Order: sequence, then C-alpha cells, then structure tokens
Amino acid sequence: MKTKSLWSILAILLGIVISCLCITPFLLGSIGSLLVISTPLQPADAIVVLSGGRDLQRLEKAVNLMKEGQAGYLILTKTEDITESGRQTADYLASEAHQRGIPVPKIVITQKTSKNTEQEAIATLEILRERGWKTLIVVTDPYHTLRSRIIFREVMRKDSIKVYTVPSKKPDVPSWLWYIDGNSRRAVWREILSLLAYLLYK
Repeated sequence: MKTKSLWSILAILLGIVISCLCITPFLLGSIGSLLVISTPLQPADAIVVLSGGRDLQRLEKAVNLMKEGQAGYLILTKTEDITESGRQTADYLASEAHQRGIPVPKIVITQKTSKNTEQEAIATLEILRERGWKTLIVVTDPYHTLRSRIIFREVMRKDSIKVYTVPSKKPDVPSWLWYIDGNSRRAVWREILSLLAYLLYK
C-alpha cells in the first residue's frame, strides 16, 4: 500500500515537472513578445531617435522612414555618450544623418542632456511644444519599444501628442526565443528591471 502511494506521489510530481517544462518556454516567450511592439504608423511631424549608444541602426531606420515621407523632421536626443574621438554622440548622429541625405535644417538636437528614457521624453517634449508639433514617431531598439512607448505617452499625455513606436530592427532571434541568445537575455532582463523601476517610482 505504501509502495503504491509512493509511486502515486512520484507520478504526480513527475507530471508537475513535465507540465512546468512545457509551460516555461511559453511563458518566457510571452515576456519577450510583450516587450517588442510596433504601432501602425501615420505620417508624423517628427521622428525621434533615442541616442543611447553609437549603433547606427536606430538612425538608419529613422532616415528610411523620413525618406518614405513618414515625418518631416529628425530629433536626436543629447545624452552623456561620446564617440571614441570625444565627439558628442548626438552631433555624430546628426552628421551621419546629413550624410544619408537628411538636410541640416531638418535635424534637431535636444537642448538638455538626458540620462534616461524619461529625460529624453521630457527634452523631446520641449521641442514639440516650441514648434507646435502634435505627432511623433519614436525609434529605438526592439526590446526597448514597450518601455519607451509607456514613458513617452505618459510624458506627452497632457499635451495631447500622438506617439507612435517602431523598433529599429528585428530582434537578433525571434522575440519568443530571447532566452536562448545571450545579448537578447541581457536586453530583456534590463528592460524588465527598468520598466518595473519606472512603474514603481514614477
């Protein structure tokens, strides 16, 4: 009798373990998929490139959207990042945008230096207010799209500014398989922690 009970318990435990193994990839995949969003675009007054880092993929996406007629102006956010030559990253990106065919008068750099996404949104809002713009496309890394959309919409809500969000590229691996790739894992966990911190302390 005891042996039967023991086998029953082991069978139940094994069933639980198998269920967890089957469900876990689905749950993990859902997390990655939730972080990557792309809203249907409408022509906007401006496109803002969140300037963290010197990766040109965000800029190239924004330039392509401008050439497609999705926006008339390019906004670059000034951050503390500098290039290896000591140049301010926003200035470097501005020159790269010009080399890609964007006229200098169509490129605007935020005045304040930003240390995080919320500060970038506030600095961008100042430009939109000055120019009377009411629509904005935000270009950023794939796993940063959800957090940037939440923050930009919150910052610009009182001004009734419409915000669209688009990833600069496709994730290195499909978003539902982020946990198998080292870079994707770091990006996802960073975004989860940053989003939680923003929601808890805003």
